[in-house]
Amino acid sequence: MKIRVVKTEVTDKGKYKLLKVTFRNLETNKVMSQNCPSFSHPDVYNTLKDVASDSVFEIRVEKEGDYWNWVQATPSEAPAADVVAPAVTGTGRAGTSTGRDWETREERALRQILIVRQSSVTAALQISQDLDKVLGIAEKIEAWVFRRLAKLPDENAPLDVEAAMREIMAMKDDIPA
Repeated sequence: MKIRVVKTEVTDKGKYKLLKVTFRNLETNKVMSQNCPSFSHPDVYNTLKDVASDSVFEIRVEKEGDYWNWVQATPSEAPAADVVAPAVTGTGRAGTSTGRDWETREERALRQILIVRQSSVTAALQISQDLDKVLGIAEKIEAWVFRRLAKLPDENAPLDVEAAMREIMAMKDDIPA
């Protein structure tokens, strides 16, 4: 399981020390805590006792008797999709993450453009293997697909997703009923 450390607290219990790790499970996006006694898995205890908050770790978990214990903690990179939503005001849910799994309108429009570009290159590769010819043919295919759009986006200019989305939504539905 991949986690992002929120905070760590060490409590001296006399014969051993108890590490309480508060973390965000990056697979479920839930904030949880785990107790790691210094005697159980000393390598995990030593690895996590002094880490900074926002550190990301890959944790290997094994069931020992009735308990699931952390048996290995390895530093890791945060996944690309690990984005925490900003605080929401006025809803009583400030600081919570939405954990959304749907695309915004802008993301959908951009994805559609990228899909057309990819399929245009694939089709152009069926015609030629020369890179310059392939890209030229792919641009022509892309222009033909988006022929109803007022203007194709310039690759170096910022994409006007709103305008592209309006044009796409205005297109006649050509799927048979």
